[in-house]
Amino acid sequence: MRTAQMDAGKRPRVLVLGHLPPSQGGPATYLSAILASSLGDRFDLRPYTIGRPPKPAVHNNFGYSVLWNAGVRRMFLAIAITLQHLLLFPLQLLRFRPAIVHIHTAPYWVFWETAIYVAVCKIFGIPCALQLHYSFELFYSSCSPILRRLVLRVLRLITVFVVICTDDQHFLKEIGAGKIATTYLPNCVDVQGLHLSTGGTLPARSRGTNLEVLFLGGSDTKRKGLPDLLKAIPAIARRFPDTRFRLVAVPLDLVESILPSEHLGRCVIEGWVAGRDKAERLTRADLFVLPTHGEGMPIAILEAMAAGLPIVATDVAGIPDMVRHEQEGLLIPPGDVTALAEAIMRLLGSPELRHAMGRRGAERVVAEYDLPRGVENWERLYRSLLKNTSSGQRQLRGASKRTSWTTKHQ
Repeated sequence: MRTAQMDAGKRPRVLVLGHLPPSQGGPATYLSAILASSLGDRFDLRPYTIGRPPKPAVHNNFGYSVLWNAGVRRMFLAIAITLQHLLLFPLQLLRFRPAIVHIHTAPYWVFWETAIYVAVCKIFGIPCALQLHYSFELFYSSCSPILRRLVLRVLRLITVFVVICTDDQHFLKEIGAGKIATTYLPNCVDVQGLHLSTGGTLPARSRGTNLEVLFLGGSDTKRKGLPDLLKAIPAIARRFPDTRFRLVAVPLDLVESILPSEHLGRCVIEGWVAGRDKAERLTRADLFVLPTHGEGMPIAILEAMAAGLPIVATDVAGIPDMVRHEQEGLLIPPGDVTALAEAIMRLLGSPELRHAMGRRGAERVVAEYDLPRGVENWERLYRSLLKNTSSGQRQLRGASKRTSWTTKHQ
């Protein structure tokens, strides 16, 4: 234990703040993978969760209404936990003394919550990277003029603004905020871990008619486009009557309220899955659908691509960065039910196209979005921040000297 503590003290210290487990969803999965990766060999990573207990199944967990949409009791519990996190944060800074604070945020309430952490870092004089797990353009455009000015004021307090959609850097210039330092840091997935969960190789998928369409929801299935998919099912069923739709982490009452009762038998409706159970669903499916109306860079799409699935998704936010139309999948406008049905039917009717897109997607994830590439990107971000701060330079020089000495005397 003593040796481990001494080794930790030799590495530049980074406090990583975000919604970590037991929080659920793509960002929590992504952060957990990075924190458990080889990045910890070069930096002393300390997680600081600002997550709250998972909510019961809700239809819409997006926007400012999320504070009270799970009931008054849940609202007061969330407020109490948030206040506890905020009060303990300065103590964590004093005890850990990080060279960098990396804050992961989301739009609406979470953004304003993390703005307080940003202000505390500014008071302590600690470099701060703020990473938004959503399209900044979509979030900013949804704000009132007053809130837009406040958003930009928050961004001017941080050292660097980390975006996961390439268009956001151009958008900041368009709105006259080009002087805010930004960097692009795409999400990643643990491809090796996913393949190990599925037997080590990509599955040999069926070329028959009994095909399965997979949709992964969560606590915000409306934003992710579940109603659009449900409206498209009758048209798909007329042409491909044997197709099954696996709807994971979706509320049953929402499905029953939209989908005609004669089509309910075509759907397998399940609760939340993770880890090996999620990998098994990806292995079983023939194509993955996410007709979302607003996103950042969905981890679910990267996981589906890594599993060799062709993608049908909307051309919003960071999705076109991952999925090239007619290459790894088919992209449609958000809210276009007819285009959604046609894209799904096109893939259902062409096993050659499904397999070609799935293969290209798997290759692209390995080349650009695998966990080792993500670790390289995080390390590059941290070293650039350390070079711009005196305390960070001291930690970086100390770590480099110790590494050189160890190498020389081995």
